[in-house]
Amino acid sequence: MTHSDNTPTSGAVSTEKEAEPDGTVTRYQSFALLGASILAAVATLGATMIAQRSLGSEQLKEFLQFWAALFMVTGIITGIQPEVTRAVGAARRDGVYRVRVVYVAGAFGALAGALVVHRPLVGV
Repeated sequence: MTHSDNTPTSGAVSTEKEAEPDGTVTRYQSFALLGASILAAVATLGATMIAQRSLGSEQLKEFLQFWAALFMVTGIITGIQPEVTRAVGAARRDGVYRVRVVYVAGAFGALAGALVVHRPLVGV
């Protein structure tokens, strides 16, 4: 069995679940991401509703501050991660092997840690 470019294959039939060679997301991958997003949203809503019903006013305030901080950090990481991936991929493609991603990320982490230690989120 060969591909259209006459390269041999292992005999396995290609499925739609495999990523396209050009990086295109398949229909299966799109639905998997949609399902995961819906599941995460329902779990988040459920956790918030359980906290509202089972915690007192002051405890709920602390929980919601933590919850907001958690999603803020998650949102920041979700925004930074693809950009770091693109930068590292472009650097490798261009033959640049001195990308300082770890140092920059470590500096941002140290800054965030210093801000949290200096002024805790609870009681703001």
